[in-house]
Amino acid sequence: MRICVFGGSFDPVHEGHLQLARIAQAQFSLDKVIWLPAAQAPHKSEPSAAFPDRVRMLELLLQNDADFEISPIEFQLPQPSYTVRSLEELKKYPVNHPNWFLLIGADNWVTFETWKDWRKIRAETEIIVYPCEGIEVGELPAGVHMLSAPLLPIRSSAIRRSFRETGDWSGPGLPSSVRDYITAKKLYRNDANA
Repeated sequence: MRICVFGGSFDPVHEGHLQLARIAQAQFSLDKVIWLPAAQAPHKSEPSAAFPDRVRMLELLLQNDADFEISPIEFQLPQPSYTVRSLEELKKYPVNHPNWFLLIGADNWVTFETWKDWRKIRAETEIIVYPCEGIEVGELPAGVHMLSAPLLPIRSSAIRRSFRETGDWSGPGLPSSVRDYITAKKLYRNDANA
């Protein structure tokens, strides 16, 4: 079984994230993609939306995708959230002969060697890197693969900024269910991270 972990703040999740997961699933014949919302990533500022809100937005986005699963494991682990710790926990679930993959952005790949126990992650997990605007990754070592995907046309920070400034998002790429949830919960209205 080929399992890919797709971690991120997903603050908020949008259709660009979904597109990347689907492309990775097709290119690498993945049986399952586990979406791993970060409780508090050590290299980033604290997410604007609370963890339960970000999980709920993921549920709204992924409700019709049986090959996708959401894991709240990082909320249950000590903080900050370290990928190596989350992978160790996920690998405890019984799966016959799993091959593990980790989907990360080029922005994360260029700082990967600063991650906690990055060598262990590399030794036990194949890494799939998706392109990010303005980030050159160079030649990738064995076990690290570049995803053949377009650049994301939408950024979570732009969505947060729009909700802070106008109370809405009129651009493409945000499913109506997620948009309605953000509006109903008044998320990102006072967002310092936008």
